[in-house]
Amino acid sequence: MGIYTGGKLGVWRKGDEEWTTINFGSDRIFFEDVVYHNDKFYALTSMGHAITVDLKSLKVSEVSGPMGNGNYKYLVPSCKELFFIDKPFFEDFIQCGFEDDSDERSYPVSLNVFKLDEENHVWFPVMNDLEDRVLFCSSDCSFSISAKEFAGCKKNCVYFTDDSFDKGRDDHPGWDAGIYDLEDDTVGALSDFPEYSKIFWPPPVWLKPTK
Repeated sequence: MGIYTGGKLGVWRKGDEEWTTINFGSDRIFFEDVVYHNDKFYALTSMGHAITVDLKSLKVSEVSGPMGNGNYKYLVPSCKELFFIDKPFFEDFIQCGFEDDSDERSYPVSLNVFKLDEENHVWFPVMNDLEDRVLFCSSDCSFSISAKEFAGCKKNCVYFTDDSFDKGRDDHPGWDAGIYDLEDDTVGALSDFPEYSKIFWPPPVWLKPTK
């Protein structure tokens, strides 16, 4: 299962010759992300609807109603839990205080992090209790790790890609990547956190996705 041309959600099963489009009630619904988690596929629309799809019948079940108001949305599996990252549009001049003629560019934006309560069909906000987990999200893939098992990662943080952070050095990661710290609700370029970013040198594919 994956997202293909025009933000459509589709499945390609063994023996198929083309994608089978998953119908969610309207041709004007576009999908942002899809993950495999707890033996099921979960998909997220641009409006924040979360659904699951039965791969035999292709029946769609709604996990939750619309959620989030950011322009970028990600699903991040983490052990038995599923997180939803809602990222505001960093290039919105009014909301982000971007000053094009200034050398000091500020991004007073925080990411919104939610955890799924599937039994009650709701996402509840995660304030600062990711505990040992570290979340990673990008357009290529999203995943999580344990900060205890990977020395150099800052716990209770979300690492993410975004081309608003256009600074970096040849000997240090930082291009198009940032860190959101849930503990103090701050966002910064990856290169602003050398003690937590050297693990990405040399930069992996995740940090510098092919365009």
